[in-house]
Amino acid sequence: MKLLHNARGCYGQIFIKPCRTKVVKVFFNRENEGKERSYIETVFNSEVAAYNIASNERELISYIPRFYGSVDVSDELDDTSIYYTDLAYEIDYIDGHFSPIKGAMISYDSTKHVMNKFEAFGIDATDAAVTYDDYKIIKVVDFKMSEKHS
Repeated sequence: MKLLHNARGCYGQIFIKPCRTKVVKVFFNRENEGKERSYIETVFNSEVAAYNIASNERELISYIPRFYGSVDVSDELDDTSIYYTDLAYEIDYIDGHFSPIKGAMISYDSTKHVMNKFEAFGIDATDAAVTYDDYKIIKVVDFKMSEKHS
């Protein structure tokens, strides 16, 4: 797997698979920053749960990349000290420019519409990244369960 440039978040890093049609989000070991593994596991489990729900909801499935589930990438990464290699999941690779869901290139109506759709299923997309065209959201990644549904 290779690092996907500019695809690093607060909790994880995106790697592209050799097939170039899938990516893996691997969660960081942030113990040196005072974040215990249990906290990172909670974030990971929240994202996986949200993907599982969205993957099974007709109203959401077109907005998300195909979700393949949790994977262990300990045999695929050279430097495993900065990652929890068992806290990773695989999704389809999405080609496009990413923006925060509340970014300037996204219309307010599109943002509100998509966030409401996700929230109706207990998913928090307020910090999601999205691809877009003509100011409308096409795909959504990096979402989690809403606090009230966790």
